[in-house]
Amino acid sequence: MSEIQKKIIIVGGGPAGSSTALHLSKLNPELIPDILLLEKATHPRTKVCSGALSHHGSLVLKGLGIQPDVPHIPLRDIRMAYGKHHYSFKGNPVARVFQRSELDQWLLEEVRKSGVEVRENEGVQQASIEEDGVTLHTDRAQYRAKMVVAADGASSPVRHALGWPINPNNKSRLLDFPSPPEASFPLKPAGVDANHEVSLHERGLAILYFSRISQGLQGYLWDIPTQHGGSLYVDRGLFDSRTFAHRPIVALKDELRPFLAQRNLDLDSQAQRLSSHPYHFFDPSNEFSRPHILLAGDAAGVDPLCGEGIAFALGYGRVAAKHLVRGFKNQDFSGKGYKQEILKDPVTKQLRMRFRLARMAYSIRSSAVLSAGWSIASFFARFTKWNNADYVPDNPGKS
Repeated sequence: MSEIQKKIIIVGGGPAGSSTALHLSKLNPELIPDILLLEKATHPRTKVCSGALSHHGSLVLKGLGIQPDVPHIPLRDIRMAYGKHHYSFKGNPVARVFQRSELDQWLLEEVRKSGVEVRENEGVQQASIEEDGVTLHTDRAQYRAKMVVAADGASSPVRHALGWPINPNNKSRLLDFPSPPEASFPLKPAGVDANHEVSLHERGLAILYFSRISQGLQGYLWDIPTQHGGSLYVDRGLFDSRTFAHRPIVALKDELRPFLAQRNLDLDSQAQRLSSHPYHFFDPSNEFSRPHILLAGDAAGVDPLCGEGIAFALGYGRVAAKHLVRGFKNQDFSGKGYKQEILKDPVTKQLRMRFRLARMAYSIRSSAVLSAGWSIASFFARFTKWNNADYVPDNPGKS
């Protein structure tokens, strides 16, 4: 088997891998012929995710001079509810909800347009770090690169092949249950004053329900309006951060079942709708690089507070690309300094703050304390920029 040599190989064609390639092509076009992106699947491919892109991600894309030409639902209100209390993040829009298969495919097409070579349906089976680079084996070829970016998801085959395990205490869980928009709300759900589901789309309203924290769930359930192929539907599900891994594991289906029942949806008879997905959350104590290897996206860790992944994946790509360009300029392939760069980038530096917030929020088990906290937050939220429905967070100068 012949060996194909490149300066940089990016493993993974999701937002983190595509962002890395796009930033590299912008920062140093001379590198383009020496960059290869390997993707184990063929786009469009299914991805379990609500698909919300926050303003942080939009700003990263604006920095690249691109914006998704993909169908989406604009959100003008993301409501955080606990019992009878709730507060909102508002904007015009505050976020956009995409079908992940469509967004990821668009991003990968942008990579191709930049001139970077993309090889789909080619997953990494073996990997080894050597003195002067990394060797990767797929079922099609053997590759060698000075630097490899592992942007290959929470299960990261590259990490596995290198014997670089993910900390078992950094694993979150998610259940996803897309449903038709005609499914009804409970009569008076927390934080909702609508009687019909279509209002979620009409109002651009997403609701996150944190009321089960006091019962052991380290996360929330959600109703998020979205679309697929021009048809409206509502993405429902559950995120369990597991920030405190030593606590008893909550039975996720038992949490989701009554939530769906309130909406006239039966989990057991419609089990084919249900998907699960493991998450690897960001922990600032972890390592994010080794000589000739950088981690990005889910392989490095997502937001442990709410599980937000797309915006941070795009941010990781920007950080990785800057590190690589500087590394080739200085002939430094040690990966040193990469962690500090993650903690300084305008987007990815927020992961450390969210790690701390998750540790604080999910440590509370008292319903009275949580209710009081939500009440206080709902009061002060009225006086912030996020209470302005005309606020444009990805263009702060516009309102």
